[in-house]
Amino acid sequence: MLLFFRADDPYFSFGLTEKAHFPAEDGAGDRLMASAWFLTALDEATERRIARITRAAAG
Repeated sequence: MLLFFRADDPYFSFGLTEKAHFPAEDGAGDRLMASAWFLTALDEATERRIARITRAAAG
């Protein structure tokens, strides 16, 4: 699995490759699974969310 960060002013992208473990969201009625996100700042709450996503993806 590869995690990536990319800087594109004014946003940052964070994503996972297809080798990541993508658990289905509870109660989801579809098969879509997030693999990339963008952010404009890195605060404590965002760091915690990235950590949770990373742990789940490492499965």
